[in-house]
Amino acid sequence: MPVKAKKYWLFCYDITCPRRLARVARLARDHGASFQYSVWLMTMDNAGLDIFLQQIQAVIDERKDDIRCYPVSVQTPCICGRQILPEGVFISAEALPWQPETGNCPDVDRKGRQPLV
Repeated sequence: MPVKAKKYWLFCYDITCPRRLARVARLARDHGASFQYSVWLMTMDNAGLDIFLQQIQAVIDERKDDIRCYPVSVQTPCICGRQILPEGVFISAEALPWQPETGNCPDVDRKGRQPLV
């Protein structure tokens, strides 16, 4: 069975109602990494994106709320304006070679903290 190609998506929203905002933020948190309060980077295939957007559409009021989802190229990073991260530090949606919660890295505990020496 062929593997579905995952793509990067930038998901953005402007929600007028605090209750709907919380619901959309919760759905986004379950699927991506937050860059700002209403901007998320997500990695999913087209079918996963369709399911996610259906879940979002069930929550929002299309007459009042604005949802945007843009494909992102990982080959050409672009930084505009003031950089918030230190020089040489970048955020990536790529999987780490090790995961702290699995214990595959002896130098990091389950919460990502370095052990006391």
